[in-house]
Amino acid sequence: MLTDVTLANGDKCLIIDAKCYGTILGTHYDKEILSPANLNQIFSYVMHAANAFDGEVSGMLLYAKTEGAELESESWLELGHTYHVRTLDLNQDFAGIAAQLDAIAELLG
Repeated sequence: MLTDVTLANGDKCLIIDAKCYGTILGTHYDKEILSPANLNQIFSYVMHAANAFDGEVSGMLLYAKTEGAELESESWLELGHTYHVRTLDLNQDFAGIAAQLDAIAELLG
C-alpha cells in the first residue's frame, strides 16, 4: 500500500491521502457525509503504518477545494489515532498554496 504523502517528525507520522473531485461531500439519507471509500482507505493506511511505526500515527484526507465546498477542516479521534480532513485552495499563487501546506505540516508539531 503506497500513500500519497507520508510526513514524519521524531515519533510522529502523518499520512496524507490527496483527492481531487468535483464534490467533496456526498449525501446519505439527506445528510452530507465524507466518502466511506475514502475514509476506509485512510483508516487502512493508518492502521498498517501504526504496526510498522514506533510512535503516533495520524491520517489526513486532503481535498482540492471546490466551489460550494462547505467543509474546510475537521478532525476526530478514532481507535487511538487522530484523523483530519482539510481542503487545499489551489486557485491562488504558489506562495498561498505553500502557506496552506506549511499549516498542515504544523500538525506534526
